[in-house]
Amino acid sequence: METQRVHLKDEVDKISYIGKGTYTDCAIKRGIAELLVGGSYYNENKYIVVVTDGHPITGYKEPCGGLQEAANEARQHGIKVFSVAITPDQAVCSIGVWYTGLYLSVPV
Repeated sequence: METQRVHLKDEVDKISYIGKGTYTDCAIKRGIAELLVGGSYYNENKYIVVVTDGHPITGYKEPCGGLQEAANEARQHGIKVFSVAITPDQAVCSIGVWYTGLYLSVPV
């Protein structure tokens, strides 16, 4: 298990951070398309994990239809969507307030 954790951290470290701003709705819709590209059966376990800094783009217009639409589309295909917020430690308290404690903070 430890080698998988190290591998995951190495892969995440390779991602270039381009600054604040996340088109999360587009990311979910792209994930749906990737999962369904080869055909998919409803009974299969399908998951999307969205990794985000949680910062919306200034003047964000949700270019891919919005989070609600993307989440509904995923649900219609039987896809479960999980969100992982990569954020500095000082923001964890704020997240707890925003989401009424429905989060899990894990140091990596």
